[in-house]
Amino acid sequence: MTMPTAHADRRIRVLIADDSAVMRSALSRLLTSDSAIEIAGIAKDGFSAVQQVTTLDPDVVTLDLEMPVMNGLEALERIMRDRPRPVIMFSSHTVEGAEATFDALALGAFDYVPKPSCGPFSATQVRDELIAKVKAAYASRVRKLGASERVTPLIEPASAAHITEAPSHVSLICLGSSTGGPAALQRILPVLPGDFPVPMVIVQHMPVGFTGPFARRLDGLCQLRVQEASQGQPFEPGTVSIAPAGWQLTVCRRGSRLAANL
Repeated sequence: MTMPTAHADRRIRVLIADDSAVMRSALSRLLTSDSAIEIAGIAKDGFSAVQQVTTLDPDVVTLDLEMPVMNGLEALERIMRDRPRPVIMFSSHTVEGAEATFDALALGAFDYVPKPSCGPFSATQVRDELIAKVKAAYASRVRKLGASERVTPLIEPASAAHITEAPSHVSLICLGSSTGGPAALQRILPVLPGDFPVPMVIVQHMPVGFTGPFARRLDGLCQLRVQEASQGQPFEPGTVSIAPAGWQLTVCRRGSRLAANL
């Protein structure tokens, strides 16, 4: 699949916001290693990022979660309310970092990239993923976030109330997603009724430690039960199972039921 790119006569303008000078420099180098991208500006904190979004009008913003003066979530909310555009968050590998990342997705962030967990920053760890997400973000549509608005389903759940039966030959729905997937799933799954007749399993590209908090976040948004899959867990109607990061998931049969094999 070919990733969307900027028009031939125009590069994608990215604003980088991070309180680490090392990170700002590294991100600038890795992003500009792709000829379709240029750096529109650099911000050292969330407040400066909000200001530069207004003055520089970048196409895409990369935003660190932990910054002084105004943190990443506060800056994101201001950007999506006043000057909406695609934002990619940088998050830590901790449970707290995962929760904050999903808060950012609920506020309208396009996607996220986890920071390296230890040691010196290595551009090769995130280069390909970040460039791909910047290009996908540039091609996406972003709508303005209302003062008290959060991510809402694509359609009202009542519109899906008629989904009560499934063809007898359908035993399991499998869904795979990567770039843009976390935000999309938070809008798609709440549409489904709690008595949805077919179990669902989702493989979402995420770092280790993120799928558990993500399953809990989705469970709070959905009428369906959403959980992180465990070894031998049967797939039941009305249930969505998220494959745990760091494992390969296959489907096996246990008696008359399908189950997870990690």
